[in-house]
Amino acid sequence: MRRAIGVLIDWLICWGLAAFIYMYTDAFGGTATLTYLLWVVMGIITGWLFARTPGMAILGMGIARIDEPGHTVGLWRAALRTILTGFVFPAAIVDEDGRGMHDRATGTTVIMSR
Repeated sequence: MRRAIGVLIDWLICWGLAAFIYMYTDAFGGTATLTYLLWVVMGIITGWLFARTPGMAILGMGIARIDEPGHTVGLWRAALRTILTGFVFPAAIVDEDGRGMHDRATGTTVIMSR
């Protein structure tokens, strides 16, 4: 549930930004399309640079590598993880450890700090 709320927070941030951008231009499509595009870009950039999205940070979560603990997630892992999460099903299907298919595919896991 905590992960879903984190995604919701990220989505609301992107929706607000998309609505603001859409007031000035419709070059990127409607608000829904722009919200999704911003969510993907935000997920990739913040996952890569900070190992967490804003929603994850608010809720005390982050992303960690399984194969090399302590190392950064990296651009390709953050990008693939975000793109797979965008398809919903990989994130909704979890294994016995609670890791989604998107985490298994990228060798990552969600960590809780509180």
